[in-house]
Amino acid sequence: CIGVLAFLCFSTTVSYAQTPSVADPLESMPFRFGPLGLSPTLAITNLGVDDNIFNDATEPKRDFTMTVTPRLQARLRSGKVLLSGAFATGLVYYHTYDDERSIDYASDGRADFDFGWFQPYALASFLDIRAPRTQTTFAAGAKALLSSKTGLVFDVRTAGLDFAEGTTFEGVSLSQSLNSTTRTIEGGMEFYLTPLTTFAVIASHQTDRFDQSPERDADTFRILPSIRMESPAIIQGSLAVGY
Repeated sequence: CIGVLAFLCFSTTVSYAQTPSVADPLESMPFRFGPLGLSPTLAITNLGVDDNIFNDATEPKRDFTMTVTPRLQARLRSGKVLLSGAFATGLVYYHTYDDERSIDYASDGRADFDFGWFQPYALASFLDIRAPRTQTTFAAGAKALLSSKTGLVFDVRTAGLDFAEGTTFEGVSLSQSLNSTTRTIEGGMEFYLTPLTTFAVIASHQTDRFDQSPERDADTFRILPSIRMESPAIIQGSLAVGY
């Protein structure tokens, strides 16, 4: 770990500011090989002693645990297409209860197309973690620039949550309670107040359908005005208040 961190620190490159309108997403990648950019990271989380690893109220079990997650993000530009993706592996370690050790996987990919006033995209992600459960997400959408100050946005998304049969927590079947599919359609207007500040009004309709618990099905409507401040602004982030 120390060797990897030292290599990343000594390999940092100097970047120069560009105007937001022409900023290249590859500029934020620390390693560049022509049209390809790479960004490796290493995260160490959940480091310490867990006094009750099985959440058992009668006979709690204590153990040292740690999760190490190496992740590699890549971006590739080819003409009007920007391809990006990431792959991460979570190494879950338990010192005493070694049968609780596991390897988690997460991957995602996205394609962005720039045809001037029309900018569509598509993405997919997959997560397989210790519970055990899998989460999948597929989405597609587009932005249509009506002028230099306004744009239309549209997005469709479907997400699935699937626990393995027999997985329980405190006596509750997680597959029966939580296995579900969520579908979302949203659209709205964006107003570009400055090159770094965007005001948007987005409306969305969402359906949640539970495979084995249909009484928990729900339909949701949202309308959400928001303001977003992007890099390299001094203050970055977003704020949304809606219904």
